[in-house]
Amino acid sequence: MKLGDISGLELYRKLLADGVDSPVVFMSAHASTSEAVEAVKLGAFDFLEKPFTPEKLMITLRRCLELRSVKAEINTLKAQVEGVAFLGQSKLFQDLQSDIRKVAGTNSSVLVIGESGTGKRS
Repeated sequence: MKLGDISGLELYRKLLADGVDSPVVFMSAHASTSEAVEAVKLGAFDFLEKPFTPEKLMITLRRCLELRSVKAEINTLKAQVEGVAFLGQSKLFQDLQSDIRKVAGTNSSVLVIGESGTGKRS
């Protein structure tokens, strides 16, 4: 948290403003609870209070690597579906596309029903 001329929070804000998207772990023996809460609210992956055990550090680093791996997989999947286009022109199909757009940005579950062999699994 204390880095000399700049605080860890200030540096983190600058990294975020520059678009850096890596898991960040704060470590400090001098930080207040409010600083730790602020770091996590800004998006820090974790906050370790010194002294911490090597085991705690290893667990945190493993979780950071897992997060990075999941983010990379999400980006790969997004890139795979970016160029996918629907071809239907009917009113029914246009309505379906509208419904898809409504739920696409949410975490909602969607039940797709239809006759066997109509491509529900595609």
